[in-house]
Amino acid sequence: MKPIVSLQVMRAVAAILVVFFHHMNTMRDGPAPGMPMFEIGKFGVDLFFIISGFIMWTTVSEKTTPAQFLRRRIVRIVPLYWAMTVATTFIATTGGIGVDLNADYVRLAKSLLFIPQWHADYPTLVAPTMIVGWTLELEMLFYALFAAALVLAKPQRLIAVSAALAALAAYGLIADPQTAILKGFTNNIVLEFAMGMGLGRLYELGKAPSSARAGAALLAAGVALACVHRALPDARFIYFGVPALLIMAGALAFESRISGKAWAVPKFLGDASYSIYLVHMMAMAVSTKILPFSFASAFPLPALLFEVAFAVAAGAVVYVLVERPLTDIARRLIAPKARPAQIIKGL
Repeated sequence: MKPIVSLQVMRAVAAILVVFFHHMNTMRDGPAPGMPMFEIGKFGVDLFFIISGFIMWTTVSEKTTPAQFLRRRIVRIVPLYWAMTVATTFIATTGGIGVDLNADYVRLAKSLLFIPQWHADYPTLVAPTMIVGWTLELEMLFYALFAAALVLAKPQRLIAVSAALAALAAYGLIADPQTAILKGFTNNIVLEFAMGMGLGRLYELGKAPSSARAGAALLAAGVALACVHRALPDARFIYFGVPALLIMAGALAFESRISGKAWAVPKFLGDASYSIYLVHMMAMAVSTKILPFSFASAFPLPALLFEVAFAVAAGAVVYVLVERPLTDIARRLIAPKARPAQIIKGL
């Protein structure tokens, strides 16, 4: 399948939105005065989930077996996630960079195996050692369901996976489970994978919007809804999932108009988005030590831009020097016959 540049651009946008959000709400103890708009950055995760569903639907061929699919997904997701999880576990960033060997090894094992658990520092949060890894636990759940459905014909596959995701989301909304595994795997955000698959189905059938006017309208509607998300029903697949779906559909409508060297940097950042996503928390912990808090308090916008740029740059470096080599090694060991285009696409 020909690479979809608009999809790569949206992956870059999603990653940078998440960086902004975590900067404002984690690195600096909440939004800086006058800049609450960056709280919307958590919306980037929803874009990622829509994109993931779209990619799985449009890039997996009819001949792919469940085992082949899972090997390719492991090659794509696991190596860098394991490396960053281990680094997060043993590298301390409080007061400087150092090594901390006082790890909870049971927690580490669960993190590496994508088993939801209550986070040690945030007892009400279901997340692994590396907090952003909660999304990857849901990715792995989606991959397992998608792999099981590969024995079905494509139309039935869409129905089966969507029904399974809907059942999980419904249970989470109705029962409000209190165990970490059920709480994590029944997050209604999983419905966004089904929404992405549905968009992928429309795209492959040639029924997705393709005019600039339709694309602009969808983008505007998606952004507007995302900005007023607090006024929408309190279910994430509605207040962020629907806007993310509209934005992704709008971006795809401009695909024929996105080409040339002008898009090289956004496309590269889209390729590097997984590394940016996994690295940015540690990178920002380092950058906040480069800029003193007094400077950030006096000049919040320059500090914000510097630290976000630092995190994005760090992720890009990790993509080139760590993610790609690790992926190549994993491919040779686990999925030697897998085509590169199927391995490196999509979070």
